[in-house]
Amino acid sequence: MTSFTLTKSVPFSLTKSAPSLRKIRFGLGWDENRLPGQKSFDLDASAIVIGSNGMMLDPANYVGYVGYVRPDYSVHGVSYGGDNRTGSGDGDDEFIEVDLDKVGPEVEKIAIAVTIYAGSTRNQSFGQVRNAYIRLHNIETDAEVARLDLTTDTSRATAIIFGELVRRNGNEWEFSGSQEEVVGGLSGVCGKFGLNIPEEVDQG
Repeated sequence: MTSFTLTKSVPFSLTKSAPSLRKIRFGLGWDENRLPGQKSFDLDASAIVIGSNGMMLDPANYVGYVGYVRPDYSVHGVSYGGDNRTGSGDGDDEFIEVDLDKVGPEVEKIAIAVTIYAGSTRNQSFGQVRNAYIRLHNIETDAEVARLDLTTDTSRATAIIFGELVRRNGNEWEFSGSQEEVVGGLSGVCGKFGLNIPEEVDQG
């Protein structure tokens, strides 16, 4: 299947478009901050496992750098690949992986978010980060399914909910891109789904 650019609020069926897709990687990449005297851009990928009420199933169903920096940590088939604090290196700098065959029946959605660590205190936003992207990748076939450019010159956001994996009709899955900008960084993102993370944890 040919990779395409995601469009806000236009869902596509993974079951129909890519029926063999069972193991997904959401890869996050960005360029280093090369301005003299400026702090590095530290982007973080995270996932939130959500039940039928639209809230996180359990506080442990957050997967990301806060408390879960071990690459082997997994919940409902969702795992975090580790923290990159500068964007150095080629390819994906951070990633979230989802094994759809391990997602429990009580899970309705998995939200994927990207935040800028300490973005408010460092006066950083997605409008300043160069070549920031997130892509949906088929682990088993090594094929890119879709991509979204996270860099917009006008964005002052420090947190974006990239989109949601949504369960339909029992065991069918679709992905809905939201590109929702959220106030309050990671604390704001998690608060939308019922998890309170102290603001200072995300502000350095």
